[in-house]
Amino acid sequence: MEILFATDLPFGRCVAVALPIDEQEIAATLHPEEQAFAQTLGAGRRGGWIGGRVALRTALQQLDVRLDAPLLATPRGAPLLPDGISGSVSHKRSIAVALVAKASGAGIGVDVEQVDPPRLSIAPRVLTERERAHLATLHEEERWRDVLTRFSIKEAIYKALDPFVQRHVAFSEVELAFSSDEMAVRFFLREWEGPFEAAIHWFTHGEVIISSARVLKK
Repeated sequence: MEILFATDLPFGRCVAVALPIDEQEIAATLHPEEQAFAQTLGAGRRGGWIGGRVALRTALQQLDVRLDAPLLATPRGAPLLPDGISGSVSHKRSIAVALVAKASGAGIGVDVEQVDPPRLSIAPRVLTERERAHLATLHEEERWRDVLTRFSIKEAIYKALDPFVQRHVAFSEVELAFSSDEMAVRFFLREWEGPFEAAIHWFTHGEVIISSARVLKK
């Protein structure tokens, strides 16, 4: 297993592992129930799920969290974590990442996205009207990175928001407004939940964008 990085982000400890991995070697380090669950997944999902659990376990160990129970999933699909811990996982074809922190009443989320290949066709689905207007002001070569960054940040926000709303949140329900080199988050939740405040962080590692978010109900 190759640890790509292990670092403290603003919202918790983040660990990334390289994919693909040797499933037989890595699975032996997991809890027996995690191993059994992994075997129920198709080949396309299994490697990423195992990599995510390896990253999650590594991050928790670095927080000195005792790990006796399996790290399976909640009914909403989030990782089932020890009491007093919040966390999130994400994976793509070359990387799996985990973000964990001591529970504080806030939700946290992490997302990773591959930069290539460009898929600008997703912009109408991902961006609000104002975000599309901003996109039109950018040079053509900047547009895909802008769309993907917004996509990734919104995915991280949705994971952080999910414990509060317990439902699918559409891309149009969150808007990211640029201010200098930072972003402000606006919520337009159709079920009128909240109010919420969100903080976000993102960076590039090689050919991936890694985004994280913390959401707190006011």
